[in-house]
Amino acid sequence: MDQQHEPQPGVAHQTVVVQQQESNSLGLAGFIVSLAGWITCGALCPVGLILSLCALGKRPRGFAIAGVVLGLPGVLFFLLFGFGLIFAVLGIGAAATLAAVVAGQQLKLAQAQAVLRAEYAETSTLPDETGAQALFVAELGWEPDEVRYIRNSDTSFTLIEPGQDGAFDTSDDLTQTWDVGGTLIEEQVPDSLEFGS
Repeated sequence: MDQQHEPQPGVAHQTVVVQQQESNSLGLAGFIVSLAGWITCGALCPVGLILSLCALGKRPRGFAIAGVVLGLPGVLFFLLFGFGLIFAVLGIGAAATLAAVVAGQQLKLAQAQAVLRAEYAETSTLPDETGAQALFVAELGWEPDEVRYIRNSDTSFTLIEPGQDGAFDTSDDLTQTWDVGGTLIEEQVPDSLEFGS
């Protein structure tokens, strides 16, 4: 049975109006991003600060003010320490790249040095520049002039690997001077990388 409620005579009717609370979604977003910025060493704080500043024009302002309070010191922290951390990581990456390049250069010169020492053991003499290049091509399969060879004396020689730029006489060259007994007399290691076109 379906019952319908009919208004009863003499009973007052009351209308309840529920007013929806104002919200400031941009202020809340700015607060959350500013708060998350502290977890990311301040990296998100500039975004949170901008959102919070934009939200200050709308009521309620509570979250927007909190976003500014968290975002502003976060931006300063990021500028002081975040960039320092980023540059430190990039510096470590550059140093690792340089170390890998130098290791590759040293391996190449070790191969050339071994070929020259074997030639000396067989002939009791070091080759001239043309003879050394012919040995590198024949024994190692290199293109001519991949490594520069300089005969210093009857028992010592210098090898130069041109580095990443492929050009000799630049700051990324690795230079080693050896004697025929296999002793490294001198080594000049690159302190930077150069990339040719």
